[in-house]
Formats: sequence, C-alpha cells, structure tokens
Amino acid sequence: MRSTTLTFLADRTNRVRFAVSTAAVFGLLDLFLTYREIATRGMCEANPIARAVMDAGPVSLVAFKLASIGVCSALLLVAARRLAGEVGAWTALVIMASVMVVWAQYLPLAEVDGMELVCDASFRRW
Repeated sequence: MRSTTLTFLADRTNRVRFAVSTAAVFGLLDLFLTYREIATRGMCEANPIARAVMDAGPVSLVAFKLASIGVCSALLLVAARRLAGEVGAWTALVIMASVMVVWAQYLPLAEVDGMELVCDASFRRW
C-alpha cells in the first residue's frame, strides 16, 4: 500500500502544483524580507530589474513582485500536464529555494551592529 503523499506526488499535475505553490510562498517571503530590510536597514537591492522598479517607490515593488509571482505561477499551472511545465515548476522552486538560502546567510550578518552598507549613488532608502 502506497502512502498518501507518494500517491499525491505520483501525478504530474500534483507535483507541479506543489512546486509552484512552494515557490510562490518563497516569493512572498522574499518580498516581505526585501521590503523590511530596505525600509529598516537600507539594504541595497542587487537585482537591477527590481532596483529599477523600486525607484518608483515601495508600492511599485510590491505590485511588480505580486504580478510576477501570479503570472509565472499561472503559466506554470496551465502547462502542468506537460513535461516542460513540470521542469519549469521545479526550476522555479530551485531558484526560489536558492534565494531563501541567500536570505538565511544575509540575515545573521545584517543583525550585526554597525553593519555598513555600500550602495551606488542611485540607491534611495524608503
């Protein structure tokens, strides 16, 4: 007798749903942490696309990130029955898990008193 989890993950559509929903949760956590760190510590955003969006203010960053998560998740779910959809979903999950690893490394360093941030001249703190 197979366990419920193994049965659930035996279907490609369920695997894609799992990978996409987990990646989306990681994306929301990334948005929360980015917003919090920029607002409180003045973290410099390394992603040039996100930095360009952030120039318009915090609302634009939130809208852009939510739209990105929504559109990408929807496209992957539409393609859930195809191999390409599953590969895309697992790729998205690996990328977002990697972002979470970077956050796990960054946050303890950011807690150190007197941490100095080096940003280029275009950086603006909210």
